[in-house]
Amino acid sequence: MITYFKWNELIKTNTGLPNTPDNINIIENLVDLARELDWLRKYFGSPIIVNSGYRSKEVNEKVGGVKTSHHTMGLAADITAKDFDLLKQRVLENIARYDQVIIYPNRHFIHISIGPLKRNMVIYNET
Repeated sequence: MITYFKWNELIKTNTGLPNTPDNINIIENLVDLARELDWLRKYFGSPIIVNSGYRSKEVNEKVGGVKTSHHTMGLAADITAKDFDLLKQRVLENIARYDQVIIYPNRHFIHISIGPLKRNMVIYNET
């Protein structure tokens, strides 16, 4: 059961472009992503905001995402919270759950990918 996250949070976009997945694999990935975000929310103990979840190829292109972005597969979300430093700490404490974590400290959000490789990769992006 997913408690904290709604479908519209995972597919929202400010681009004005359509952004609803029609591929069953992407939809299943988004359900897995929502479960992971729900787990993180429970562990974190405070609300988490999804800045960007699924991106159609058109949305991804418009926002400047890389062509191989896990966002286009429903496997990634950019998240933030009121207590960004604690969120970052909680994510890093559980790095084994993720394929990739990119921390954007200056922009106060964290990209998490639940891709199948589980590389446990952490990148700090100062831009």
